[in-house]
Amino acid sequence: MSNASETLVHVLTPAGRGAIALLRLSGPRALELAGACFRPRRASASLRHAATGRLLYGDWVDDGEVVDDVLVCRVDEAGFEVEVSCHGGPVVVRRVVASLTRRGAVASAGGGTSLAWSASTRIERLALDGLCAAKTERAVRFLLAQRSVLPRALDDALRRIREDDDIDASEAIRPLLAQTDAARRLLKGQSVVLAGPANAGKSTLFNALVGREAALTSPHPGTTLDWIEAEIEIAGFPVTLVDTAGFFDAPTALDAEGVRRAEESMLAADLVLLVIDGADPQRLARLDDLSIRLGGAPVEGVLNKCDLGNADHAVDADARLSRAARISATTGVGLDRLIASLSRRLGAAEFDETAPTVFDSTLAERLRELEAAPVQTLLDELRQRFF
Repeated sequence: MSNASETLVHVLTPAGRGAIALLRLSGPRALELAGACFRPRRASASLRHAATGRLLYGDWVDDGEVVDDVLVCRVDEAGFEVEVSCHGGPVVVRRVVASLTRRGAVASAGGGTSLAWSASTRIERLALDGLCAAKTERAVRFLLAQRSVLPRALDDALRRIREDDDIDASEAIRPLLAQTDAARRLLKGQSVVLAGPANAGKSTLFNALVGREAALTSPHPGTTLDWIEAEIEIAGFPVTLVDTAGFFDAPTALDAEGVRRAEESMLAADLVLLVIDGADPQRLARLDDLSIRLGGAPVEGVLNKCDLGNADHAVDADARLSRAARISATTGVGLDRLIASLSRRLGAAEFDETAPTVFDSTLAERLRELEAAPVQTLLDELRQRFF
């Protein structure tokens, strides 16, 4: 058992490899111990003088060595509770815990891991539970903000609906649902599939977006025989990027199996990047064939190899390619514009992490029903389930 004079360090997220780990310091020296290791990136930022709930970004330093880049937040006004978000690798977590225990903190029972932490509302509990599965730093910042701002905003909206007979229920809750779809993409991720003719440069583009040689490339068609995937971030939003086998005019049996699997990947994708060789004079004819295979999948066109010949000056009258991103996966030309376009599709470009946003699907569904059901009944249910 601990005593009142001890400062405990709890690892709130599960043990093992994960994108993000959340630690909480609890006790009279929480602010002192965190401040001894935390170095904010902004010179004007100060953990000791930061407002309660404000996230500070900086480095976690141990014996003069930077262990990780972290987010730190003082949970209470007195400074008796401080939270630290770091990358979830076991080595990083152990280093952060060790840097605190050497300075006098006591690791909680069970090797410093505890999955029980207090939450004053069901929404706060959902946000804290979501941290266990958060895939990016931006997702962590969002959830840490929502646990406090969303309950207040939702309580205010429900109070207005209950007390003001003239207010439209949808008007009161619409701001809370404005970013819900984008929040789902931030927390759950999206799958983006690269598809197109053989030798269009899909694997080269895949490697360029991943930032390493994850897929084999070759000037010969058919190098990729099966799909390969990698986890990437686009503006802090998690994306599963999938490279697929190219479509052939006259495939062999092995090629045909690769094409079948590519088609399966496209059907399951949130977005298909249709990669076409911009220097290929038959690109429009190939697009006609591919359109049949694509079915109803959401598609964004990409004209690759714009560094070859006059491909970068080509203007296609066909609407399917008239707005396609023109890039060179080899030289990197146009990749920034393609990434910016993907960011807009994800909703990442304009996403405000601190704006009150309903991120739970059940709560979002019930709020959307306020227009179609007896309001008083739903208000009572929402308060009972989420407060």
